[in-house]
Amino acid sequence: MIGRFVFLGLVAFGIYVYSSAPHSKAATATVTQSCSAAVPGAATVTLAWPAPPAGAQQIWLDVGLSGDFPAGAYTAHGPLDLSQTAYATDGIPSGTKLYYRVNALSATGWQAVAAGSLIAKCAK
Repeated sequence: MIGRFVFLGLVAFGIYVYSSAPHSKAATATVTQSCSAAVPGAATVTLAWPAPPAGAQQIWLDVGLSGDFPAGAYTAHGPLDLSQTAYATDGIPSGTKLYYRVNALSATGWQAVAAGSLIAKCAK
């Protein structure tokens, strides 16, 4: 009986800690696309995101083919310069769906800056 109360107390404490912690929803990056000059029919994709939050020590951009970013299935770019708020990638085949996320690391942990998905396209 006591074990059940201890368990319920821990669950309640966990819910309290989670609900009182600051949570933020990531913004969506601005996406611009053009036809690649180097790879015919492919796209150049540029992602632009808001400045990282105050106190950020590092910023990372992850790009992958799956929205859950499984280990080994995405490319991590970083740490980027804290003043950098855009990143361009050239030669992405048209029709490829990409997922991205930008995260900042501070003394309090990781914070989402931007996240979303896009379909690469070369439209002339």
